[in-house]
This record gives sequence, C-alpha cells and structure tokens, in this order.
Amino acid sequence: MSSMLSKNELRHVTPKELQALAESCRERIWEAAGGQGREPKIYLHWSAGRYGQFWDGYHVQIDGDGEIYVYGDLDDVLSHTWKRNTGAVGITLACGYGMDTHGNLGECPPTERQIERMAEAIAAVAAGLWLTIDKSHVLTHGEAADNEDGLNCHEDYGPRTTCERWDLEYLGTDKSPSFNPWATDGSRGGDVLRGKANFYRYGPPEAQEKAWQEDLGKIQKELTNEERIWKFLKEMGLNDFAVAGIMGNLYAESGLSPINLENYYESKLGMTDEEYTAAVDNGSYSKFIHDSAGYGLAQWTYWSRKQGLLEMAQGKGVSIGDLDMQLEYLWQEMLGYHGMMAKLKAATSVQEASNAVLLEFERPADQSEAVQFARARMGQDFYDEYAITSRLGETEREDEEMRYNTVDDVPEWARPTIEKMIDKGLLGGTGGTNNLDLSLDMIRVFVINDRAGLY
Repeated sequence: MSSMLSKNELRHVTPKELQALAESCRERIWEAAGGQGREPKIYLHWSAGRYGQFWDGYHVQIDGDGEIYVYGDLDDVLSHTWKRNTGAVGITLACGYGMDTHGNLGECPPTERQIERMAEAIAAVAAGLWLTIDKSHVLTHGEAADNEDGLNCHEDYGPRTTCERWDLEYLGTDKSPSFNPWATDGSRGGDVLRGKANFYRYGPPEAQEKAWQEDLGKIQKELTNEERIWKFLKEMGLNDFAVAGIMGNLYAESGLSPINLENYYESKLGMTDEEYTAAVDNGSYSKFIHDSAGYGLAQWTYWSRKQGLLEMAQGKGVSIGDLDMQLEYLWQEMLGYHGMMAKLKAATSVQEASNAVLLEFERPADQSEAVQFARARMGQDFYDEYAITSRLGETEREDEEMRYNTVDDVPEWARPTIEKMIDKGLLGGTGGTNNLDLSLDMIRVFVINDRAGLY
C-alpha cells in the first residue's frame, strides 16, 4: 500500500540529472533484472490522484506543471507494478483523478506539459540504462498488466481483460483521444509516449535513423573489442568456459571499453571517457593513480593497480586506454591469483568460471546470487556467440553453403532476434518460416541490427 509523500521528501531534477542518476544505478539494476531472468524495464503510470500529490511507490514523479521529482534511488525496489518491481524503474504522472474508460477526463487529466516531460524522462532513464525504447522495455502499467511484453509473470489484469489497471491507455489528446486497447494505429498512450521518447532521445525520424546508424557503428566497434578479447584469452590457453566467464565479468565492469571511466567520476571530474583518457595521456591530469576512479576493462581502482597500469602504458609508449596493453596487464595480474587460475583452467561451465573471477578477482561489494547469476548470464552470451559459432564456423569451412531454414536450426544466441523478425513480418523465408534460407553471416548482421534497436 503506497503512502503519500510531501514534496520536501523528493528531489527536483532535470532530464539530464535524471539520466546521470540512471547511469549511476545501471549495473545494479541490470544485475537485479538478471536475477529475474530478463533485462531492465521502465513502467509508466498515472497516480489516479490530483496534481501535487506524490506517492512512495514510484521512482520518478511528474507534477501537473511538468516538473520532475525523484524518490529514493532508481535501483530501490518500490511497489509500482505488481510482480514486476525488481530491476525496474517506475515513472508516474501526478494526475488521473476521476478519469474513466468512457472518455471522461476527470478533474486532473494528463497535461500537455506532463506528457512531454514523461517522454523526456523515459528518454533520460533509457539512455542511462542502455535500454531500447520499445514495448519490450518500456510499458504502461496497462500494457504490463496484460503481459503485452510476453513476460507472463502474472494473470492478465489490464485494459484488454479485467481493466483493473489501465494507466495511460489513452491520454485525452488529439493523438490519443479515446480508450481503445486493441488499436494498431499508434493512438494508444504507450505508443504515443514511446514515440515521443524516441524523438527526445534521437530527434525527428530522419535524425533517428542517423542516430541508430551511429549506435550500430558503436556496437560493431564493441563487437570488434569482443573478438580481440576472446582471441587474446584463448591464446593464453584458457578453455571456452573460462574465457566466457572472464568476459562476462569484464562486460559488467566496463562494457568491454578500455577507456571506460566510472560514471560517478565522469560527473565528479566533469570529464567524458575520452577526455579523461586524453588528459592522462598528455599529462594535464596528474591524479590518475590516487583519484580512486574506476578505469578501463577491469575498472582498476586501487592506487597500486592503477600505478602498474600507467607504468605499463608509459613503458610501451601507448595510451592508457590501449586495449592490447590492458589485456596484457590484466593477464599479468590474473596469473598472481593462483587459486582462481586453477579453477578457470578446470572450469566445466560458464557459471563456475564466472564465479571464480567475481569472487576471487573482481570482488565487488555485492557478491549476491543475483549478481552471480547476472554475470554468468552475460558470460553465457559470449560463450554462445563465440564458442558455439566457432564450432559452426568449422562446419561452414566443410560446407560453405550451409543454410539455416528453421528457427530451431538457428544458433541459440540468435533465436530471439529471428523470432522477433518473424513475429513482426520482417522475415518469412523463401517458402515460409520452414525455409528461412539464412547464412551465418546474415544471422550475425540481423543480431547486430537488433542490438542497435533497429527491429
């Protein structure tokens, strides 16, 4: 049961500040969601109350004048969306009193300013959490209540069924004038809000396409880093489970970016990843060793480890953010952890290898089962993509014309993408879904595009 809050119990924030808050909680939210076997979610509500009334069940609350307020931390588990609160952020409009499904907007309908600011808030949180703005990740309470994302973690109770919850099903505007939960013309409240949020995140449609292509380029660059890291660790003699376990932990720490600066210190120091790296390289920033800022693939933080990293970079005459140098330094460090190395070499599963790295090398403050699950799941993704496709590649060399004709034929790591494309009518095969006629290269391109949010 939610309780009413006074405004002085909330923090007033701008969209930019909200994004920074999301970034600071990103890893914890992803780990919590991973413990539920899914990715993070953003749920959209109205309070069904009056303007100026705030409640302790929502992280982000937007008043009638469009001002944005935050309650607690975004990784707090609040009571906004039944059976869906872990690893999720709840955003609400302070409005909806007296509104019904018959077109009566009541005394406090969503204001134009509220709607626009909710879209800005969605864009900010999604950017901070690295989420695509689509119905798989951003849903109204009504959409979530009817399990429209396919999660099916409870009985349906939304606008298409019992109508117990139908938050934001319509907004009472020209673009969303009436209650129609079966509409496919983009007039449902969730469709309007997601469209506006993508506008605030990427710009008008023509700019969105350009931004998506830029995101795709970043992802492709990241995949290149993945390939280089996988290759390096394999050359060190580790088995596939060990390499995947290491990479899952590195991804959780830095996203596999060798120039990654801990988000908190980006704000504190007023520097981006690139600016910090350049300043360390050119000597204009001299506090690298003792600033306690996590940096690089493994988010090196302790002064002696950062000193060793800097000395190796300077000795080789390369940037502090050089990937090859950091891999060499990482391996040099890992060899000193004899117990962990023995477990890695003997690992027979990704989970086993991932836990060895998490508990004996990275040793974050939170080593819970949820964190162990999340990091192993990330590692499993790398295993599926590189260990399995490596074996498929050997088959391809024997038969260069190998084709994948059904969803069951497709590598496990690519099935969610192929299923999504079929469901959306983007892929049907030359003779139906039993004759997809896909090559491995085609499948890889589809997965890259899907990760960029193009589908």
